[in-house]
Amino acid sequence: MKAMLEAQVREDVKAVRKLLDRGLSTRATYEDTGLTPLLMALGDTESDELVRMLLSRDPDLQTRDAGGFGPVARAAMGLKPAQLELLLGEYGADPHEACSNGASPLVNAISASRWSSDPHAQERLAEVVAVFVSHGVELDRPDPGGAKLTPRQMAEHAGFDLG
Repeated sequence: MKAMLEAQVREDVKAVRKLLDRGLSTRATYEDTGLTPLLMALGDTESDELVRMLLSRDPDLQTRDAGGFGPVARAAMGLKPAQLELLLGEYGADPHEACSNGASPLVNAISASRWSSDPHAQERLAEVVAVFVSHGVELDRPDPGGAKLTPRQMAEHAGFDLG
């Protein structure tokens, strides 16, 4: 798994493909993190090609990292709208999947964006929100883990305007 991690950090799609072709499973986990190759890539890489290739190799879309975050949450929290659309649109992942903290991936994305050092976090969050809305997530429905607040209220509290 160390070679996979190193290849992913470099966003070396060829090296990742080679490791998978040699038998490394997309369901293998890295030490005690619970991170599979897909979970490592989602939200942490700019390479949508890498994420698409990992998705094509039969990953477990129900897996969670040690923090209890699944594929949808990791893409959302990483503010990666293209990766999120790929999961929801092409692979049928659940936009409402609960995270271990009880909150939805959207609410976790709002929270993560609040602390993001990305100068484009507001714009990326708006794109992530648009993906969720296009897949049936309602901004004005209280989130199960959001202390009875709606995603829109939580975003406003965090200083973001969802329109």
